[in-house]
Amino acid sequence: SGGGTLGRSHNKLIPHPERTCELFEAVLDGLADCIDVTSEDIRSAEMSSRGTSPQIAFVASQYVQRLEAQYGKVVRLRDRYHLQLQLRDGASEMGRAFVTSSLGRTREKALKGVRNTYRECEMTMKLIESQLERECLGSLHLQINAMQGFARVCPGDQFLISFRHGEKKWKTRGKVGKSGAQTWDNRETQFLLSPWYDLRIKAVELKGLGRSVQLGERVCEVPKLMRAQAQMMNVKFGTSGSLQLELVVVWNPLHGAEESSDTISKRSRPVSAYLINQSGLPPTPPSSGYASKSPVASRAGTDASSAGGSLRGVEDALEAFSFLDEQDDLDSGVGHSRNVSPMPPPPPPPPSALAMQQLQQ
Repeated sequence: SGGGTLGRSHNKLIPHPERTCELFEAVLDGLADCIDVTSEDIRSAEMSSRGTSPQIAFVASQYVQRLEAQYGKVVRLRDRYHLQLQLRDGASEMGRAFVTSSLGRTREKALKGVRNTYRECEMTMKLIESQLERECLGSLHLQINAMQGFARVCPGDQFLISFRHGEKKWKTRGKVGKSGAQTWDNRETQFLLSPWYDLRIKAVELKGLGRSVQLGERVCEVPKLMRAQAQMMNVKFGTSGSLQLELVVVWNPLHGAEESSDTISKRSRPVSAYLINQSGLPPTPPSSGYASKSPVASRAGTDASSAGGSLRGVEDALEAFSFLDEQDDLDSGVGHSRNVSPMPPPPPPPPSALAMQQLQQ
């Protein structure tokens, strides 16, 4: 099913914390799975009697380092996103408290600071969501094996299979030969993952004279496809499920993790995955136990019933938003002067050897 996708209802102007937190955990679980599997393969190769070549061992170790760097990067993004989510919800609760209070001019100033904080948190959350989509989700490689069906697939049958993920759509046509062998126009494709869409698979049986029969449409949730090993999927079509599309799905977590400008942080970037894609390492079955899930951060807020407390408590709360007043003054044209001490003049250069000889004479 595709209950977790936003699809066409996705509003690009506001953040979507529920979907984003789900994707953060799915990516971290998939990366942990990849690190476990690759590390276990390296240990197994080292302990085998045949051993492994230095080139393959080097490529595998570099791949693990890239995965670990990507894992740490996603953890930092997730923690930063949860912090902004807490600040946004806290500002929302504080705004409700100020609305019900009777503080006069102080109330208007407080509400202005709360609104600025809320907008700033939402803008930062959208930037993090954009970076998650651009650099952390990776890609899916799809390969069609065959259309299976006991006493259902006959020589001469033709099928049209279409895949859709976000704005990209891909179609391929298959035909069953006299010997039962199937030929396809193209068996493989690749999708860059989008956080707001799931993978939709549609099958059509082509008849003669331009007629066709709709076999059905299935939706695959993207977070469930983020696994270390290549997954063999049997997608059932038809009212009774008599037709099954054999599909191999491979997730590449490092696609899009090349070095680029970070709009949120200036930390070092993970190394490009180009060499890993050229290594030819086969997918391996997953193993568990690398990293535990982190629960979604609890949302912070203040109780609206405490708004009628002492004025000192309100002033303490306003100190948390004092930086917003400085920003408002800058926007209105009033700058804050800073006492900057002048730089001391540089020391004079040492005299040359010719000048020293002249002085001695």
